[in-house]
Amino acid sequence: MDKDTKAEFEKRDLVLDGLRQEIDSLTGSLGDLKNETETEIGKLRDGQSSLQDSIATSANKETAVLHEQAVEENARLNNEVARLSGPGHENEVIQSFLRKLDADNFHAIGIKLGYLEDTEAGPEDLENVEGADQLEVSLGDNKVLKVSKKKPEDMTGWEYSETQDCYIKVE
Repeated sequence: MDKDTKAEFEKRDLVLDGLRQEIDSLTGSLGDLKNETETEIGKLRDGQSSLQDSIATSANKETAVLHEQAVEENARLNNEVARLSGPGHENEVIQSFLRKLDADNFHAIGIKLGYLEDTEAGPEDLENVEGADQLEVSLGDNKVLKVSKKKPEDMTGWEYSETQDCYIKVE
């Protein structure tokens, strides 16, 4: 082989060796890059998992708080329903209504419901009660309406009427 061709082959071999070294270097760098990328992806996945766990824990806490508030509100409403459904509340409403009636309305309702007759004591009788004396008005069916200006010693069954300024009891 002649000297020029041999020199060309040597140049080519040097270029090829340089290319091989560069390819090996790039392959090594590519491997390093791949390892770093996989490491970072692993870290991101771990972070994502940790974040999801944190969000789930936070959501569970919020859900628990909301559930507890709902249970408390439900219990409060059930107590309120029980109170409003009970005979005591109905009695309170009726008593409050009766306390606010004036003599004419009290007498008119008594007549309408059949507890009082037109011939029995009228509104003026309730207004004329004085001192310790009690006025008794028959309501029929062995029931008596008692009215007193003075506060009874035993308040059992008695209600105070603000509009009449007297105590009222049905026996």
